[in-house]
Amino acid sequence: MKKVLLVCNDGMSTGFLTNKMNDLAKKMGMDCQVRAISEMTLDREWEDSDCILLGPQIGYLRDGVEKRIQGKRPVEAISPVDYGRVNAENVLKQAQRMMGE
Repeated sequence: MKKVLLVCNDGMSTGFLTNKMNDLAKKMGMDCQVRAISEMTLDREWEDSDCILLGPQIGYLRDGVEKRIQGKRPVEAISPVDYGRVNAENVLKQAQRMMGE
């Protein structure tokens, strides 16, 4: 199972996007789980993921996140447009690309 981690300030603003992505992955028959967490819990959660997507409001933390996880997972920020429109399809495609699918 592929595991996608969505990270934002407190883990709540990504909740709706997370639900839509999980629903879409299920409809598409993908073996994928998407979870939302706060940036503050990243250090104890990142190892249980295959890629890390940052909410656009914390996208500026990308370099710091990559250092914290020692480059062991791909890290990208979600497009502000896709995030604002809760475009689960585009964000799921981004995650798939990051995981080499």
